[in-house]
Amino acid sequence: MSFYDQDKKLSIAYWLSTNAEKIKKIAKAIFIFLDGVLILYLLITIIILLVSIPNYKDTLVNLSQNYINFELWKQRNHPQDLKTTGFQVVEYAGQGECDLIAQVENLNSKWAVKSFDYRFIYQGGVTQYQQGFILPQEKKIVAIFNHRFQAKIINPQLEITNIIWQRIDNQKSLWQIKSSDFIIDDIEYLNNKSVENLDISRVKFSLRNNTLYGFYDLEIKVILYQSGRVVGINSLTVSQLMSGEKKNLEMAFNENLPLVVQVVVQPEVNILDSHNVVSF
Repeated sequence: MSFYDQDKKLSIAYWLSTNAEKIKKIAKAIFIFLDGVLILYLLITIIILLVSIPNYKDTLVNLSQNYINFELWKQRNHPQDLKTTGFQVVEYAGQGECDLIAQVENLNSKWAVKSFDYRFIYQGGVTQYQQGFILPQEKKIVAIFNHRFQAKIINPQLEITNIIWQRIDNQKSLWQIKSSDFIIDDIEYLNNKSVENLDISRVKFSLRNNTLYGFYDLEIKVILYQSGRVVGINSLTVSQLMSGEKKNLEMAFNENLPLVVQVVVQPEVNILDSHNVVSF
């Protein structure tokens, strides 16, 4: 070690020994300052907590409250009830039988009825139950055929039960099919013709499947109108109709019908039932 280094260390030691009291006072002052800052921080934190307690309580109360209007949500996401109108009895002279009909409308754009049971109730009697279905925003005629009655049926009402709703996924092409995708052309009504003492009227028409799917068991209703009133209704079943296929069909009415002004052909296939879709 050189003389210079030794002299420097002695100078530092001498300075520390002569200023020891000052150094202690400075260190003490620093600690006091830091303690003061810490105490001030704690006081400010306590004050903030005390001030925020009422707001915190309000927040807890708000969290405990339910701000979701479940009733409104249910109204917007639950299907509307089916609408029924146009109740009518179609009587055929001298047969003691009638057809009861009504119009059913599904107002929902995203809900279909996969199946429902229906019957007609009237004063003094009821019909047997039948099963139906209805697609979104569809309007259709439902009927009970060949119902035997004793007295004139007055004010029949349609009772619908056991409704099975199904929400429609518009991404599925099958579920976008509508009754109008079955094209009806060449409608021809042939008025009463006597065959073996029976008055027979016929309706001829063509049916084309304008969808990408084939189907089993299409029900075809033919409704005859006079001045807006149904004067005849009948149905037939097409066992199979492939995509793009066209069939010429004919339906007979074994009754003496009045003047027919309008013929409506109503094709129906329950696309929600996989048994009705031809698999590839």
